[in-house]
Amino acid sequence: MGSAVLAAGGEKQPAEATGITEGWLVKATVGDIGNGNDSSATDSTENEVYGSGTQTVSVREFRPGNAIVRQDMAAFLYRLAGSPAYTPSAADEAYFADVDDNTDHAREIWWCASVGITTGWEEKNGTRTFRGMNEVIRQDMAAFLHRTYNVMRA
Repeated sequence: MGSAVLAAGGEKQPAEATGITEGWLVKATVGDIGNGNDSSATDSTENEVYGSGTQTVSVREFRPGNAIVRQDMAAFLYRLAGSPAYTPSAADEAYFADVDDNTDHAREIWWCASVGITTGWEEKNGTRTFRGMNEVIRQDMAAFLHRTYNVMRA
C-alpha cells in the first residue's frame, strides 16, 4: 500500500517510521478504517481503500503504543544491521528450545544468537530459551543495542 495508514480517528500516520520496522499486516473491512467517509480520502491509496465499499483490504499498522516483544526486537536488530545474509545452521536452530520454524522471526532470533546479541535463559533442565513473547525490558534493550553496535562496527 502507500506510505501512510489511517490511525484511530482517521489521522494519517507513517506506515514505516524507518526501514527497521514493517508494522503489522491486518485485515479490515473498509468501513473499519478511519471514519469511512469517501470524501476524506485525499491520495490514491486512501481512495482505493475508501472507494471499494465493503471489500476486505490489508493495511499495515505501526501500533506505536504497543509494547515490544523479544522476537520483534530480534527482527528490528537484524534489519538495523542491514539484514545480513544468513542461513541458520542445525546448531543455530537447536540453540533455543522454544524457537522453531513456526516462531515469528525465528531466522532473525537465530541470527541474533549466532552473533552474540542474545543468549536467552538457561533453564533448570539445561536447555536455553529465548522467550520471544516476553516484553523487552530496559536492561535487555540496553544489552541488545550495545551488542548490536559491536556487531555492526566489527
